Amino acid sequence: MRVIALIILIFGVALAGGAVFFASDRYAKLQAALQQQASAVQPAAPTIETVAVVVATAQLRYGQPLTAKALKVVEFSKDSAPSNAFSIIDDLISETEKRIVLRNIEPGEPILKSKITGFGQRATISAQLTPGMRAYTLRIDSVSGVAGFLLPNDRVDIFLTRNNADGLAANLLMQNVKVIAIDQFSDKDSNQARVARTATVEVSPKDAQSLALAQQVGRLTMSLRQIDEVDTTEETAVIRLEDIIQTEKAPELAPVKPKGPCTRKGIELICP
Repeated sequence: MRVIALIILIFGVALAGGAVFFASDRYAKLQAALQQQASAVQPAAPTIETVAVVVATAQLRYGQPLTAKALKVVEFSKDSAPSNAFSIIDDLISETEKRIVLRNIEPGEPILKSKITGFGQRATISAQLTPGMRAYTLRIDSVSGVAGFLLPNDRVDIFLTRNNADGLAANLLMQNVKVIAIDQFSDKDSNQARVARTATVEVSPKDAQSLALAQQVGRLTMSLRQIDEVDTTEETAVIRLEDIIQTEKAPELAPVKPKGPCTRKGIELICP
C-alpha cells in the first residue's frame, strides 16, 4: 500500500509540474505576442533635434568680465534655443581682450549677445539702451527722487508741476519710464538706497524733447511704479489747485425788511 501511495504522489507532483510549465510557456508566448502587437500599433517616439548653447555656471553681474570658468555648453531643443546665443565658448573668450557683462545673468541662463559687450569694449550706458531709445538725465533731490529709494531698472511716472495763467497745476507727463542709472551708478543689482542728484531714464527722442522743455517751465518729480504694473497706463487729466482745495463760501444773509414809521400809543413809542 505504501508503494502505491508513493507512486500516486510522484505522479501527482509530476502532473502538477507539467501543468505549471505548460501554463508558464503559454503566458510567456501570449505576453510576447501582445508586446509585438502594441509596438506595431504605437508610432515610434519622435526624435528631438538639439543645438549647443553656452550658458552661465554662476551668477554674472553688471561690469563683471567673462571667464571660461563661468561658462559651459548644454544642449537645447532647436525650437526653443535663443537665436542670439553662442554655441562655442571660444567665441566668448579671448586671451588678450575681455567681454564685459551688461545685464544680470542667472546660473543656467544662456549668454546672449545683447547682455555682453564686444571684445575690449567698456560696459557703458549706451550699450544698455534699447535700439531707437535715448538716455536723458533729470535733476532730482530727496523729494523728486522718491527719497533715495529709486534704483536702476525701476519704472517711474514723471509729473510736471508749473504755475501758469490759470494758477498752479500738475500734469502726468509720462508713464512707465525705465530708470537706467542713478547719478553715475548703473548697477541694476544694487539694492542700497541713495539720495541722488540725477536720474538717467530711457525715453524716445520725442520724449527727450518734452523733458528738455518741461525742465525749463516747471518742476519735474517722479512716482515709483509697482513692479507688476510696468505695462499699465491710465488716462489722467490736469489737476489744479482749486481741484484739491475747496474754498468756503460766505453765508447768505436774510434780506432786510424795510422798517415802517414809529407810532405813539399813549406815552409809549412803538417802532416796527
